[in-house]
Amino acid sequence: MKKIFLFLLLLANAASSFSQDFLDNVSRKACQCAEAIPADTAKDNLAPQFGICIINAFSPSEKEQFQKEFNLSLKDVVKDGEKIGSIVGTSMATQCPAVILRISSTAKSTTGSATGVVTKIENDFFVVFSMRERNGTTSKFIWINQFPSKTDLPNTYQSLLGKNVEFKYDSRSIFDPKIGEYRQYKVLTEVK
Repeated sequence: MKKIFLFLLLLANAASSFSQDFLDNVSRKACQCAEAIPADTAKDNLAPQFGICIINAFSPSEKEQFQKEFNLSLKDVVKDGEKIGSIVGTSMATQCPAVILRISSTAKSTTGSATGVVTKIENDFFVVFSMRERNGTTSKFIWINQFPSKTDLPNTYQSLLGKNVEFKYDSRSIFDPKIGEYRQYKVLTEVK
């Protein structure tokens, strides 16, 4: 009886160890592929190439194991791709942190500008401006950083309500704890 119990205990320990080993193995293969992405790759092509490295790093048995462990299918990368990338990317951070930093630093933000009328100002945790742009769409812009301004914005931002303004912004991927994943936000860099 003791031998059977000991055998079951060893078997459970080996299964747990296999679980982490398969993800480490996938991460190592994805790191090797990502390290081979040329340094001069265009910013728009970097994230898709990184995603391909992650998907191609899985063997058929690792795909099955991943689906069992995380209830995510590698067959539906449109639906589950971001979650898959997050799980494997987190594991990759211990294997090849320099690659992860390179990918995240080049693909994390894009800049833009918008002109329109400020229709709403929310000031819960951050100040959030809602703007009806010239093309009729309504967009939200969050103010989280200090930036140069011609006016004393901290004391006068409420006066922007109903006014026509130009916002310059960076689009950034920021973790939203309410939905448990990253979302694109327009973060203000200048108000004119």
